[in-house]
Amino acid sequence: MMKIQLIALTVAFAGGFIVPIVITLATTKTPSQEVTLAVWRSVQQIDNPLIPWPELFTRQTDLRFSPRLSETKPAPSEVRRALSGLRRLAYVIVIFNFAIFLGVWHVFMYVSKSFEFDEFFYFVRSVELWTYLAAGLCILTPIIRLISSQMANFKQLLRSTPRIVRQWLLRMRRRAGPNQ
Repeated sequence: MMKIQLIALTVAFAGGFIVPIVITLATTKTPSQEVTLAVWRSVQQIDNPLIPWPELFTRQTDLRFSPRLSETKPAPSEVRRALSGLRRLAYVIVIFNFAIFLGVWHVFMYVSKSFEFDEFFYFVRSVELWTYLAAGLCILTPIIRLISSQMANFKQLLRSTPRIVRQWLLRMRRRAGPNQ
């Protein structure tokens, strides 16, 4: 019984994780510097009159003091540098999830010879809980980011408006009540 579980876990891990990574790494080529710059220029040529490039990159990255921002378009290396912290955070989250996935479920399945009904029930519930938490995080993260960016925009608006307009906005906000 133990060999069958080990073989099943190995096949599931190899087929669901190792093989797709190997295929992706084998078939995906890193684009050349010229291709990267051409794609970056074509992305920068997309003109959004509601959010100009300098405003977008100043707000979403820390490129306020970029020399290229005066030319309205930052270089891809500057954007990559500004987003390096998020890249590191993504790597940490992937490693954490990978450790939980292997460390909790697969090792637990391998170590246990057989489950009683209650043990199996709790195991399945823990997998469901993890799935719901991950889905909730995927759903709530963009909403939280949207709310925080809107609050930051509102605070920036309050700081940049004259005192009379600021008082009027605060009065209107109080009249709207706690529902809005």
